[in-house]
Amino acid sequence: MRVEILLSALLAVASWQTPEETHQRHLRLAGEHYDTVMLYRQGQIDAALQRLSANTREDQLAVAVAVYGITRQKKAETQADMHGLAGGNSVSRRMPRDEHARPPTLTPIPAAAARWTVDLMLAAGALQMEAAIMATRQRTPGGYDEAARQIGVADVWFEKYAELTEHDTPARRWKLVIGLMMMAHGAFGRAATLLDPECATPAADVALQLACGSDHEAIAMFPADLEFAASATAHLSRRIRPSPATNPLDTVQIERVQEPADAVKRARETRNGQLKKAQAMLETVVKTDPRNVEARIRLANVRTIMGDDARGAPLLTALVGEPLKGREAYLSRLLLSRVKVRAKQFSEAARLLEEAIAVAPSGQSAYVGLAQVAKQSGSAPAEDVLQRMLKAPDTPDDPWVSYRFGQYWVADPLVKELRSEARQ
Repeated sequence: MRVEILLSALLAVASWQTPEETHQRHLRLAGEHYDTVMLYRQGQIDAALQRLSANTREDQLAVAVAVYGITRQKKAETQADMHGLAGGNSVSRRMPRDEHARPPTLTPIPAAAARWTVDLMLAAGALQMEAAIMATRQRTPGGYDEAARQIGVADVWFEKYAELTEHDTPARRWKLVIGLMMMAHGAFGRAATLLDPECATPAADVALQLACGSDHEAIAMFPADLEFAASATAHLSRRIRPSPATNPLDTVQIERVQEPADAVKRARETRNGQLKKAQAMLETVVKTDPRNVEARIRLANVRTIMGDDARGAPLLTALVGEPLKGREAYLSRLLLSRVKVRAKQFSEAARLLEEAIAVAPSGQSAYVGLAQVAKQSGSAPAEDVLQRMLKAPDTPDDPWVSYRFGQYWVADPLVKELRSEARQ
């Protein structure tokens, strides 16, 4: 059963309206929503979002389906008019006319709803994505759930537009924005749920693949986001129920040994799986764009975490040899220093860390690494290095601290670009 038929039937039953009454109500809502979308196109985002929030999600979906029907009917009428002006094709002109055949009738479209055009469906989808962004900014599980619902409505708008025009839509780029925001909030699991299906499509571009790879890298390195923390808490709170033949004291020992062992095993399996996903996605990016510094840094990091220094170190060595600045220069030196420490090349590690500190004097991770090198090599008291760190500036933030949160700086410029497109 088609989505629009099922939706209309459900709404009709729920509101005790006849199908025709329900259809007319949806047409009225479509006319009102046209004004909301025009507010959005004029840059009045808050006002448009306020009007949008007055409708339930069911009504929002119904409006999308109704507008699809309106635009499809207008398209059919236009094609029929053009066909009539052309006198029909040669086959239809030769066919005998049925004097008893009734001409096809189409439901008259109210004037307010008739203002819709196919191109405005893109702006309507963009408005739903704006509502998803607003919900994401709440940084709560409920906010993320609402964002998912709004994205679902936006998908209907974009899918119906694509069906009518056979053109691509900005849906993936809007989802990239929201996924990057989720990563910036530390909601890595939510970001994976949103972005992974998009990254699995042939149309996924470099920016999307990089975000997906970064997200799985973050899950492997820092699994304690909202979802993972809740899952871990639920697991560790469970207790083994003793059987009648079990000594309660034995149960206590099982709880102490078995649950942590199982948790560690599952965590290790999850981590390895996430690293493999991250590696595959980042390798795709580097293959497509060999000069992508961000992807090369992250791919090197993933490989070294997996114990593959033989393939990770060359990437970092090449990056250190390039004229990079700021964050990229700092991260490449910090990560390569860790490889050097594992190889017991302490003098090389210390040199790289001093260069990293010169690039980012507030980079506490480099100071900590340098203190560890001093302790392991015995070249200097680690306390001396830590004293230097205490005297270092507090700002800007250590690039390694923000590294886990993905390409957060991409979101705002991309939103501006998408808004500009929606207003055209």
